[in-house]
Amino acid sequence: MDLEKYKRIFEQEASKYLDELDIALMRAEKDSSNLQIWGGIHGKMHSIKGMAKALSMEKISGLCHSMEEWCKQVQGGDIKPSDEAVQLLIDGTDLLKGLVRGDGGVSSPGNLK
Repeated sequence: MDLEKYKRIFEQEASKYLDELDIALMRAEKDSSNLQIWGGIHGKMHSIKGMAKALSMEKISGLCHSMEEWCKQVQGGDIKPSDEAVQLLIDGTDLLKGLVRGDGGVSSPGNLK
């Protein structure tokens, strides 16, 4: 099996979802009570997580899982999204972009600036 081929496909597909997440999160900043937006965010996170898990990319799948679970809580009405929480998801998406690209400098919070 050509694992590098599948990693390239993953990078292309995940990058597309991450671009879509940027747009969805901008919408969420303006209308955080819209559950349809959160459903879309959840779905994109779930897709990236699944692809990453299949390729044993544990950092990516773990981060996606955490973000996905938070979105499920919003969808279920268990929590209300604050501006700070939406910003945290935006920051998490930026971190995911670095991980998907394979940037070596995203291993610690101090390297995220």
